[in-house]
Amino acid sequence: MKFTLIATVRNEAGTIREFVDSLLQQSRKPDEILIVDGESNDGTLEILNDYASRGLLRVISQPCNIAEGRNLGIAAAKGTHLAVTDAGCQVEPEWLAHIERCFESDCHPDVVAGNFRFETQSPFEEAVVLATFQPNRDHTETARYYPSSRSVAFTKAAWEQAGGYPEWLYAAEDTLFNIRMRQLGLRFVFCRDAIVRWRPRETWRALARQRINFSRGNSRVGIGTAGYLTNLKIHTVLIASLIASLWFLPVLSAAFVVAGWHFYRNLWPQASRATAEKSWQMRIRVLGIMEFVRITNLYGFLRGRWDRYSNPAFITWQLNYMGVASVADLDLSDPAGTNHRDRLQLPSDRGMVWVEALAIFTAASG
Repeated sequence: MKFTLIATVRNEAGTIREFVDSLLQQSRKPDEILIVDGESNDGTLEILNDYASRGLLRVISQPCNIAEGRNLGIAAAKGTHLAVTDAGCQVEPEWLAHIERCFESDCHPDVVAGNFRFETQSPFEEAVVLATFQPNRDHTETARYYPSSRSVAFTKAAWEQAGGYPEWLYAAEDTLFNIRMRQLGLRFVFCRDAIVRWRPRETWRALARQRINFSRGNSRVGIGTAGYLTNLKIHTVLIASLIASLWFLPVLSAAFVVAGWHFYRNLWPQASRATAEKSWQMRIRVLGIMEFVRITNLYGFLRGRWDRYSNPAFITWQLNYMGVASVADLDLSDPAGTNHRDRLQLPSDRGMVWVEALAIFTAASG
């Protein structure tokens, strides 16, 4: 098999040499390295062109979002198999070798889900990882079916069959691409030893921006709608109880009951597992970040709902891409994707007038 290694980049001058060198140091040399630059203006492109001038890689540079960049690179790739990662990461030397071995396994996969680890440099970054990722992720279906496009590989035929990455999404594009390939019945395998490393978000502001982008992208296409709605109901009741207590103090007890149930049901189980061998200070950090992430996710979810409400093109694009207007209406147990519900009268979009009202308010205030 012939591998093209694909990466996208924009304004990574400080880390791009280290990243490219990790690609060049693969024990299984890629047959081709192709990096798509989204018109960097900080010197990144000049550094890449230096590598290209020595015949070490190919560079494409033009305005594009991440999905467009990946599709550009893959369309131009000469390989039959595409290994995808991102700038800002460190790719371990055996990454591609492990991916190749997984492709050669008896199940003959179309998609190899790589693994990842985090390089944390502060207690805050460690807490972010513990708060936002399952401690036992390597043993879950998430690891197999929802790889990050920082560490994934697939055949070019699989990419063509899926229709490429959805270019109309700014975030969650890799998740929807994974779902589309699974919808088509393509075979996935998890490659535990194919590891890429990167740093989590370093500040509260950066974390909020990331989570808002993720949840907004998910909301636009109906990923995780049930979970977001549960979270929204809990916090709506909590806020309403707090406001009502300004006029009728006994209602404050309802707020405490809801907050206690939320803590016990939604926060404590993961926090206690993730911090079992950590200090109580770390446990408090993790709990705080978990709640912060839930609140920022709600803002992104409502903005995504507003996007669908105000721009029906999102529904049209998704219908054209995968035959349903919301992932919530897709039956992934039906590989052919033929058992989905009515494509226009969607349960995920019905009975949600109150959600749309909140979305309009959120968009207006944002």
